[in-house]
Amino acid sequence: MRYGFFDISQDFITIFCPKKTLKNCMFGLIGSRTQATLRQEKNQNFSFFVNEANEIAGFNFFDIKKSFRRGLISHHFTAGLNYPSLKLVKKISELLNYDLTPLAKKVPFVVCEVISAIPIPNTHLKRCKVNTGSNKSLDVVCGADNVRVGLKTVLVHVGGVLPDGTIIKKAKIAGYDSMGMLCSEKELHLKPKNQGIIEIKSHIKIGKSFLDVYLNNSEKFSAWVSTKKRVTGN
Repeated sequence: MRYGFFDISQDFITIFCPKKTLKNCMFGLIGSRTQATLRQEKNQNFSFFVNEANEIAGFNFFDIKKSFRRGLISHHFTAGLNYPSLKLVKKISELLNYDLTPLAKKVPFVVCEVISAIPIPNTHLKRCKVNTGSNKSLDVVCGADNVRVGLKTVLVHVGGVLPDGTIIKKAKIAGYDSMGMLCSEKELHLKPKNQGIIEIKSHIKIGKSFLDVYLNNSEKFSAWVSTKKRVTGN
């Protein structure tokens, strides 16, 4: 069943493969579409959820071994970095009979640089502007002790989904708009879970997919940072 054309320019697809609890299952969320889910469609091996705009907002596959060839579902679905490859999205689209491939190029977790960090009076928070490599900076409220001008860190865009299932939404915090979230290791379920937001070495390109940074440096991610001033990347 196909539900027509729609604007997905701000949508991000997130995949979860919970190996400990549901070993052979996979489910996906499209973060910005999940608030007003209208109905569920079921098949023998999968189901999907449709919102009021006739957009797919999420899906479940109950037996991934039957639906996907071996190796198509990456073993790099590290919590917090779990957005799929184009090949996987093409296969999901084929099975659902619904084109989700434009979502494969939408990256929710990116490297950003803090370009301003102004303390908010009577709070521990700072209202920050961050550069994500686009033409427009984003406003983000952050409470981390180590947030500062010039820091490169990880931004999850509005519509991205954290590993605990939290969908990042536009928010008003201490009276200021916050268009995303600057992330700590703990929030992304990464080790060693230092305090403060992640610090990334200065030569890493702004706007780069954080998944790429992580996979290229995963053996060296004792090279993280926060209070110990350790940083990711070579």
